[in-house]
Amino acid sequence: GSNSLVVDEDGETPSSTLLDRVEVNNPDDDNTESTTDKISTIHCLEGERHDVSMGDVIEFQGEHNSDDGSLLPNGGGGKTTFPKCQVVSVKSPTCFMVKEWRDRKGESKNQAEDDKEKSSKTWKSLLEGKARSFSRVKVPKQLSFSSLRQILQPSSPGEGQKATTTTVSDCWENDTLFAPILDKSFDPVRRRAVMTCTAALDAFVRKYGRLPSKSRPTEKNGGGSSSSKQKRTDMERFHSLVRKMAKEKDDDSSPATTSNEKQRWESLVDQFARTCRAKFTPVQALSGAVGAQEVLKAASGLYNPVCQFLLYDCDEVLQGDLSEEEEEDAEECEHDDEADMVTLPEGQSYILGERTSRKLARSRLFLVGAGAIGCELLKNLAAMGAGTGGGGGKKGRAGRLILTDMDTIEKSNLSRQLLFRDHDVGEFKSVAARAAMS
Repeated sequence: GSNSLVVDEDGETPSSTLLDRVEVNNPDDDNTESTTDKISTIHCLEGERHDVSMGDVIEFQGEHNSDDGSLLPNGGGGKTTFPKCQVVSVKSPTCFMVKEWRDRKGESKNQAEDDKEKSSKTWKSLLEGKARSFSRVKVPKQLSFSSLRQILQPSSPGEGQKATTTTVSDCWENDTLFAPILDKSFDPVRRRAVMTCTAALDAFVRKYGRLPSKSRPTEKNGGGSSSSKQKRTDMERFHSLVRKMAKEKDDDSSPATTSNEKQRWESLVDQFARTCRAKFTPVQALSGAVGAQEVLKAASGLYNPVCQFLLYDCDEVLQGDLSEEEEEDAEECEHDDEADMVTLPEGQSYILGERTSRKLARSRLFLVGAGAIGCELLKNLAAMGAGTGGGGGKKGRAGRLILTDMDTIEKSNLSRQLLFRDHDVGEFKSVAARAAMS
């Protein structure tokens, strides 16, 4: 949301690093009005490595006894308070540059003047070598995110409000909106096509109340008269919306410039239109895991959330051209549907095709182990219809999914093995897993 608070970015306890010395850059420059404007270099003790990154806040600890190097209580005659610093540059694993950091929220002008005077004294004691070590300080961070709906449908600013800077036309140009996990996600033509299609899909669902279907037959008006105007197919409607979305950004109907880019653009849009109804269990499991992880981050305030959008582009699961296969499958399905009794998962054939889905249903698989990984695999295979085909039809081969595990279920297994419940404790894992999937 617009007010997301992160109190701990990594969940780790900051380590203390021994300090060698602090050097002020340009020590002869007396024009600097405040210590917050001075840049200093921090050197770690030989053999020590720091764990800081640019933007981190660090604090210094301890005071040396000049005689034996041991720490005196309260620094001998009184405890020395050192200033907190912010890392502005990391030069090496043993050296980095900092400037003084102070949280100015809610601070009055008089307080700022007092802090300025105190800062000069504490900074001087730091330069004198009184600090012994330093460590990172975990500073709560306020983050703001926009929803996908706000990105796709930016609202008009009210009176006295600033216009929204992030719009759907910015999505394919603004790298800060994405956390790509594959190199191809950085392809500007591909990313722009994906975001334009996403906006068009949102508009299609709001207008027609459903997802576009590639197999929806073309209907006719006027009681089926051949002379009447035919209604457009879902694919034609979707392509029309994509062209409309593209024209909002460009004068041309396609944002690509060269003939090769235009061909890629059309191919990507057509692929998106044909497969947007698809459901693929492994990808759904991955998306669910990432979503659950982000919910836990938001609820606990631990760890940095995904930066706005996670773009996971996995078109390698799609087949190149399903048109020829679909024609052959249509003939095969007429003979096999009644005899084979194969019930294919809804949406899977949009990705794998009818033939591959039926081949998976007729397959015979042997799964060893029903532990944490085995439960996840069994759930995915069952949801994909693996081994569920009958023995009729041309193939005459019945699918099977055989599971073996001689271990029994313990109470500690229930937190990570999703197929088991309290009443299954003591049962064989293979028996309980079969009962859960049946």
